[in-house]
Formats: sequence, C-alpha cells, structure tokens
Amino acid sequence: MTDRRTTVLILHGVNIWNTGDLGLLEVTIQRLRQEFGAAVRIVSENAFAHTDATLRPHLERLGIESVPPFAPVRQHARRGFAAWLAHLAVAAASVLAVRLLGRRILGLLPRTIGRPIRAIAEADIVLSKAGGHLYATPDRRIGSASYLFTIWAATLLRPTVVYAQSVGPFTNGFADRVARLALSRAALATAREPRTFAWLSTAMPASRVHLTADEAFELAVPARRGDRDRELGITAVTWRFPGHRDPQAAGRAYRNALVDVARWYIDECGGRVSFVRWLGGGHREDDAELIDELIQQVDRPGHIQAIGPFAPVEAGRRLGQMEIFVGSRLHSAIFAMVAGTPAVAIEYLPKTSEIMAMVSDKPRSVPIDQVDAGGLLTIVKNLHRDRDAVRAELATRIPELREQAAQNARLVRRLAHGELEAS
Repeated sequence: MTDRRTTVLILHGVNIWNTGDLGLLEVTIQRLRQEFGAAVRIVSENAFAHTDATLRPHLERLGIESVPPFAPVRQHARRGFAAWLAHLAVAAASVLAVRLLGRRILGLLPRTIGRPIRAIAEADIVLSKAGGHLYATPDRRIGSASYLFTIWAATLLRPTVVYAQSVGPFTNGFADRVARLALSRAALATAREPRTFAWLSTAMPASRVHLTADEAFELAVPARRGDRDRELGITAVTWRFPGHRDPQAAGRAYRNALVDVARWYIDECGGRVSFVRWLGGGHREDDAELIDELIQQVDRPGHIQAIGPFAPVEAGRRLGQMEIFVGSRLHSAIFAMVAGTPAVAIEYLPKTSEIMAMVSDKPRSVPIDQVDAGGLLTIVKNLHRDRDAVRAELATRIPELREQAAQNARLVRRLAHGELEAS
C-alpha cells in the first residue's frame, strides 16, 4: 500500500437510483482507497444526467468528483438519435486528435467534449464500472453502445480496466464484434464469473484476463447470528422479455409465480412477506408500481408489506433479518447471502446463474421465463427446507468469494504500479 496520490476515473459510474449499482460503487471506492491509500483521487462520469443539486450530497458522502460523460446514455441525455450519433463522431475524432497530437489541443475542443477527454487523459488508470452492463438483447442491435464507445476511447489514451464485469451475451454477431473491438485494447480485465472470463479470454490476450468475483461480496454487512424473523423477502423486476414469442404472457407468468411463492409462505409457513423496493425515484424502470400490484394480487392484508429502498449497507442488514429471500435482482440476492440469508435468484441474464453457481453447486436460480408451472415455488420450498444447511454453506463460501472479489482492486493497483504488463 502507498500514499502516492493516484487518480482513478470510473466510467459511467454515478448511478444513485439502483441500490445494487450504488453498493458496487461504494465497495469499489472503499477498495481503491485501501489499495492506493486515502489520498487517491477518484473521479466518476455523471452518465445519467443527474443535476448538480441531486449529485452533490452523494459526491460529498463518497468523497469523489464527477465529470460530464464522454458519451452520454442517450435516453438520459434526452438527445435524438441523429444528434447523439453526431456527438459520438465529434468525440471520436477528438480522441484520435489527442492521441496523435497530445494534450495541448484539449483547450481547442468544445467544453462538452474537452472536459471528459481531459478527465480520461489525466487519469493514472481508467476503470469500467463494476457490474453487468455490456450485453445485447434481441431488441438492441448494439447493446450498451455509449458505454462500449467510452471504453474504446479510454483505451486509446490511458491504461483501461474492464473491471469486475459481466460481458454478454450478445444476441447477434454484429454486437459481439463491436464489443470485441471496444474491449480488445484493455490493459486488464477482471471477470466476475466464468462465462465472462471465457469470452474475454478470446477477445483480448488471455494473460490480461483474471477470474475474480462480484464486488458485492465485499459489502460490509456482518452475517446475523441466532434466530431470524419468519419473513420472506422478494425483489421484483420490470423485464420486457426481449425475443420472447409472447412477452405479455411471460410477464404474467413471472408475476403469478411471485404471488404463488408469497401466498405459500404466508399460508403454509405462517410467515410474513416483504417486497423490497430496489430502485429509487427517477429511475426509468422504477419497481414501486410493480410491487404495489403484486401486493394487491397476493391479497393477504396484515401479512405482506413493501419496504425500502434502502442504502446498500442498510439493505444488507435488513435482508439479513429474513429467513429466506427471492431476488429478481442479482445484487439483492448477493446482499442477502453476504448477510447469511439463504437466497434464490431469478435469472433474466446468464450472469445470474453463473454467479449463483459460484456460491453453491445446488440449483439456486431459475430463468425468468421458466418460473411458471411451479418451477420457482419448488426451488423456494427446497431452500426453506434446507435453510440451516444453506446458512452453514454460506458461512464457508462467502468469505472465499470476498477474497476473490478483493483481487479486483488489488490487480488494478498492481497494474498502476507497473507490476503487471499493460500491453
């Protein structure tokens, strides 16, 4: 560890709406300070167009700075497609000019492009934000286009790390090729599950790729000891079932499966159910309305409630009070397991089953389009039956995954200090 001042830029990093994303950001910041020293300067892109008034208290609490995004997320930037493409074209030309002519031309660039490029050029090291943000579904020709573009640009100017990431799947060959081009020049990649590790090992030199674990396994929540409340926690997700032959029917089956689980727990286990809001206000996929509908459909007044959203550590503590947990959001399941609560995860992207399999070799996840016909209820019943054995398993496995996750920031520090080759 060293107190030499280092500047780290996190791409697309400030998302204060989603409890999971915010938790990952908090863990990443904490780990970077542990590895680089308290004096490390951490800067993050404001890719989601938060106002200064909204963002300032979060920046002050986290002790970081923000800069405008190099390539704004189009729906948050409120730009038409043509205007967004024009911005990307000018941004790409500007990055290439800085690469060829040096930083002296930064002062000649428009401020909206010059500021984020300067932030990249002046960073000692650039990180993609942790999580699973790089994929393409059948309704998106190039998934995460602005994010891939930003990573590509950063690799032209500074050592860039694909950090604690899930990549893919890409449901068309064009998106896969674009992703490979964008990520191929990264100096280092840490994959949080085996499928991403395998993909990245073919997209860039395998020596630069390391299998680690999700940053959320390092969330600072002690596992609760002793008896737990007779409470089932559930998170819900608004998923549009892209590529499904009947998305509306699939959505109904998913909602009905959650309702069946909640009624079973109340009626047969004598417990209460808490639907946990995972998204704060302002998110374009806020889950509050969906949760209200599910509570009404369960129709067990006095035995069911909505709680949250919570700050990440508080969310972990609250999930740790529960007997079992069903997470439609991957990080809600991870937070619960870190706190010692047995969890089942509903998978809408392959990252979920891959990460759950790192915790246990028993089936603890079910695809979102296979939850009907009792599929989800069966796996939850099994979890409830085996809950004591699962808690013992978590007590062994979570510390191992915590250590694997610690490798993410450790490898970044080694890269920054020249202990890893940034070829």
